[in-house]
Amino acid sequence: MDQLLFLDLEVTPDGKRLLDAGAKLGTREWHSTKLNELRPWLADASVLTGHNLVRHDLPILLSRLGKDAL
Repeated sequence: MDQLLFLDLEVTPDGKRLLDAGAKLGTREWHSTKLNELRPWLADASVLTGHNLVRHDLPILLSRLGKDAL
């Protein structure tokens, strides 16, 4: 479980503004609106998971951080 990164992004309905982001990796928890802070967490994770990750969070994450973040 220490390498599973649980991610949840909350954005405005138009998807233009990030309202909150939260992640959990092992025993660490993170909340911020600065997605760049998430880069080291993504690097430490083997698996990225979350509620509605594929249809919602992943497209937003990729558009803001790029494919290199994964």
